[in-house]
Amino acid sequence: DWSDFWIHEAVCAYMQTLYIEDKLIDGNPTAFMMNWKLWKNEQPIAPRKEMTENEAYTNVMYSKGSYVLHTLRYYLGDDIFRKVLRRWAYPNPKMEEIRDGGQCRFATTDEFLEIAEIVSGRELDWFWEVYFRQASLPILSAEIKNNVLYLEWKIENDIAFSVPVEVELDDNVHLVEMKEGAASLKIPEGVEPIIDPDKWITMADVEIKE
Repeated sequence: DWSDFWIHEAVCAYMQTLYIEDKLIDGNPTAFMMNWKLWKNEQPIAPRKEMTENEAYTNVMYSKGSYVLHTLRYYLGDDIFRKVLRRWAYPNPKMEEIRDGGQCRFATTDEFLEIAEIVSGRELDWFWEVYFRQASLPILSAEIKNNVLYLEWKIENDIAFSVPVEVELDDNVHLVEMKEGAASLKIPEGVEPIIDPDKWITMADVEIKE
């Protein structure tokens, strides 16, 4: 099914990021990842319909697909994310011993979800629904009132979305949990907050209102 073809292309593309990050002295992939933010949200990465080859081959598959993997890594943590990739390539430990290519197989977006949930121990339906099954990006509403930064996720179809948000204040990065889709953070007088300073999250551009 061509609707699952993003797996082949986006995973391959994101491996470039991991390789470059490993070779960089500071290990920061931000600049390289920003090169991927060139897609148009005209279709989901993995729509729930059959696609033709021509429909599947878009920059959404490559650029947005690889950036969503970057966000998944941020959400799960680097160690868990790499374990997910390992189990994705080799569904069971026995397959890790195969050297003749026999572990290669057709796979689906839902299978990737199942493996990610098993390895991470988290329920991830909402992440897959927002990032893989619909075209629109998450919108982060940000507003400062009385030296408090108020954050709230705005998601198409009102899907519960709980990706945490990093906020930089005077070179100190705070992780703001968004368990209910909204949160607030006290801002010191005169400090300009920087939201998602390392550009981990696949989302629409954020404008802070005051």
